[in-house]
Amino acid sequence: MSIAWASLGIAACAREVSPPFELNGVPAASDEAPGDPPMLDTEIGTPPEPIELLQLGATMTAREQVPAVHGSGETGTATFSLDALRSTLEYTVTHTVAAPTGAHLHLGIAGESGEVLLPLAVAPGVLSGTLRLTPEQASHVAQGRVYVDIHSADHPDGEIRGQVVLPGEIVYVARLTADQVSDSTASRAEGLGAFLVDGTTNRMRFELRARGMVGAPTRALVGMGPAGVEGPVVLDLTDPKTPAAVRLAGARTIDSSEPLDLGRWYVALHSRSFPMGELRGQILRPGQELYLARMSAQESVPPVSTQARGSVAVIVDSDRSRIIYDVALSNMTATEAHLGEGSVGVRGAVTLPFQVIGSSFRSMRMLTQDSTLLTSLSAGNIFASAASESFPEGEIRGQMRRVGLPR
Repeated sequence: MSIAWASLGIAACAREVSPPFELNGVPAASDEAPGDPPMLDTEIGTPPEPIELLQLGATMTAREQVPAVHGSGETGTATFSLDALRSTLEYTVTHTVAAPTGAHLHLGIAGESGEVLLPLAVAPGVLSGTLRLTPEQASHVAQGRVYVDIHSADHPDGEIRGQVVLPGEIVYVARLTADQVSDSTASRAEGLGAFLVDGTTNRMRFELRARGMVGAPTRALVGMGPAGVEGPVVLDLTDPKTPAAVRLAGARTIDSSEPLDLGRWYVALHSRSFPMGELRGQILRPGQELYLARMSAQESVPPVSTQARGSVAVIVDSDRSRIIYDVALSNMTATEAHLGEGSVGVRGAVTLPFQVIGSSFRSMRMLTQDSTLLTSLSAGNIFASAASESFPEGEIRGQMRRVGLPR
């Protein structure tokens, strides 16, 4: 339901930073030539006016790292107080990393790796101190563009991480790619979206970045629908004051009863070259993985002749304890559907049968520690299939592929 690449003169830590969405030196685009349009000087929402202390916090896990760290159960919580003059930042970080080798504030929105902004004290258990900030650094902290990171010998690039946000805000991330658009485009563009959502007030701060778009962006929106399915627009992120651009930020109020945690919200960028959508990304919690199969009769084993189509989206939870799947079918009445193990063109055994309920349905499955499903998913060796009375051996099929990966 994203400014981290300009050095502030602080030495970088062990992480090697790759700046996927450079803010400087990007060529402007016109309607006649491809490229990235000029960027707007926008911000990730509007933080409270600097008339009093600004309280912030962070929940730190290994799964918020980029990429997510699996196999570490360490956690942490951090509290921050930004003074009324926006010149000092007091912090306390409580964590379970036994032997930290470094701790820093980094400049970067959720979902990206950024340069070191300021070093923190290093100690087991509890870190605390006071930092002096420049106005620019204070602005980044208040706008949700900073994260706290603790490093260890086993994880020199960072073991646990948490975005510094306002009290009550929950962090969501979207990785925008062309292969997530309902009618996939040939665009090589990609994007990143960070969403900070207050579940009590329904206020959402957002920041979007994109690069490599074929033409100038014309619209940015949030829609409701599982991966692979076009849904209704629930939020328009552009208006006369904030027209579409490859860098866009602001705040909106969510007016929907559908929780973002269900994974059915997405963000999309439209352009003149692709008016129905050039980029799209499912809005997920940090560390969640998205797999998508587009099913057709041509991929069935053997291929059949039918107009049926379908999609299966699988969200793997960040702790890898469960999967959530959405199935959408058209032009067929399914009698059976499942995930199976096998490569393209190979008939395989049923791994996960679905309970078919109409033409679209969703369910959840808990995973055991000895489950091989995730390993096979990661290897591209899982397919989705649906059968009917006319084609009991399978009417449509598609290979599950990880989507939303940065190039």
